[in-house]
Amino acid sequence: PWVGIEDKFPLNTSVMAQVTNLTDYGFFAEIESGVEGLVHVSEINWTNKNIHPSKVVDLKDHVEVMILEVDEEKRRISLGLKQLTENPWQVFAHTHKEGQKVSGAIKSITDFGVFIELDGGIDGLVHSSDISWDDNEDVLRSLTKSEVIEALVLSIEPERERISLGIKQLISDSFGDFIQSNKKGSRVDAKVIDFNDDRINLLLAEGVHGYLPQKDFLNSASNVVLEENLEMEVVVANINKKDREIILSLRALEKQEEKSALQDNAEKNREIEDATKSNIG
Repeated sequence: PWVGIEDKFPLNTSVMAQVTNLTDYGFFAEIESGVEGLVHVSEINWTNKNIHPSKVVDLKDHVEVMILEVDEEKRRISLGLKQLTENPWQVFAHTHKEGQKVSGAIKSITDFGVFIELDGGIDGLVHSSDISWDDNEDVLRSLTKSEVIEALVLSIEPERERISLGIKQLISDSFGDFIQSNKKGSRVDAKVIDFNDDRINLLLAEGVHGYLPQKDFLNSASNVVLEENLEMEVVVANINKKDREIILSLRALEKQEEKSALQDNAEKNREIEDATKSNIG
């Protein structure tokens, strides 16, 4: 019965078959007398890859299956059951787009992120790096299973059955906005939050912090008394985007002012010289 089987059962066509055997890795079904194929467990359901065949079919059941692969020489036929229903990953890709807001219940929480149940019973992953702009671990610990949350669709890959989501993208990145407007060397206003022997922590804008090394402060010409809520002007000395740190400097501000004063003085001297030459002429 296997002779000419490839021509008789073309790929991606559906046939009726009778279930002949159930195993942990799938079930066998007879598509014609003496010819059986295997529906692997991964080809039973789109979303549940480990479902046991006994939960879907019984022995001697007649089911419709799809021909996935035929190897006449090895007498092997791969069949599929899920292919006869809509692929929820493809449906999601057609009904949603990147940048769209979605909501769903948290299905599981892992060290690397959070899985959210979406339309069609599929899962989207919020990677740990896309949970919060600042402290991802604290936010991750605050989430609970079955909690319904909102997220933004970052990418859709139906062929890989993968949907990437982001929570932090729902709100503005205050750090990113600040460093976009205040590059290295910019003068900014700051307020002292607290301090220790090594650093002075400063508030630069709502949700944006930086620090001034104590060494820099002590080496400056400032004679103010360091205390909380003290306001000062400083210069952005360095920006560490990876660790989201802004290093500030008071000495750099003083150097900028010294340079500006020297330039002003030089400009005035040139004006005097030009005026003197004009009078002599």
